[in-house]
Formats: sequence, structure tokens, C-alpha cells
Amino acid sequence: MTDDRQEPTDGEPGGTEATLRVQQLFVRHQGIVKAFILSLQPGFADAEDVLQEVNLVIWRRADEYQHGTDFGAWVFKIASFQIMALRQKLVRDRLQFSDELLAQIANNEFPSIRAIDLRREALQHCLEKLEKGELELVRLRYECGDDVASLAGMLGRSAKAIYRSLAKIHGLLMNCVQHRLATEDMT
Repeated sequence: MTDDRQEPTDGEPGGTEATLRVQQLFVRHQGIVKAFILSLQPGFADAEDVLQEVNLVIWRRADEYQHGTDFGAWVFKIASFQIMALRQKLVRDRLQFSDELLAQIANNEFPSIRAIDLRREALQHCLEKLEKGELELVRLRYECGDDVASLAGMLGRSAKAIYRSLAKIHGLLMNCVQHRLATEDMT
């Protein structure tokens, strides 16, 4: 009987240094890949199944990834093929995108993971610039998931005032993120 905890060797999938780098890249960007899958295959359970299949394919085919190329495009292409495979299993379900639409989406350019990371970093920087009360309102609304009516009651303000505050904060964040990204592009 073999020990499942045993480290892979260079002759096994997952054993090379390059393979381990690919696996680390995928783990780091798994949330983005899951969002991509959910955009094409609504339904949390099906998306989880596809994500697991993508994990397996990447593990098995990690040596095919050419380091220095767009990792996101490679992973999104794998995810697209896995979604198409799932669709063939679920042919009877009426809430499916057509194969033609999925092929068209798969052939489009995918967002760069680096671009998404840059936007996330810019947003984090801009959030840190908010006033304490503004940041707390954003945290309550988006991290805790409180709806506006709950926030209004909790904070002793009208729902209209909460909406105005959130709109103002959204504007500030959008301008800050755009400015930060434009500044980074120039450097």
C-alpha cells in the first residue's frame, strides 16, 4: 500500500518544480477562475464540479504550460473546455448556453490575471484612503452583506442617506482606482 502523503517525484504528475509553480499560480487565482466558470455555468454545484475538473486537468497538464505566457488565458481555455464537457452531460437541462455561444466566448480574449490583480491592489490602496466612517459603511455593506434597510436601522439614518453615502463612496473609489491604474500605466 502506498502512502498518499508521499511527495511526488519528477516522474509523476505534480513532481517537477515547473509543475509546482503552475499549481501555486492556480491556487492563487482560483477565485478568479471560479468567477469565470460561474459566468458561463450558473449554478454553484455545477461550477464547483467544473472547478474540480479544471484542478485535475491543470495538475495533469502542468508541464504543458509555457511559463511567461498568459496563465489566465491558458486556465480559462481549460475551464471553457470543461464547461463544454459538463454541458454535454447535462443536455436535457434547458438553462444552458448554446455550444456556439460558449465557443465564441472561449475564443475571445480573456482578462489578464495581472490586470485583475492590479485593479484589486488599486482598490485596496483606495479603500485605505477612505475616512473611518466611509470604510465602516463599505465593510458593513459588502463584507458583512448587510442590506441598505438594515444599515439604515443600525446606523440611525434613512435608507436614502445610506444610498447617497454609498454612491459618493463608489464615485470616490472609482476615480481613485482609475487614477491609480493610469499612474501605474505611465511608470
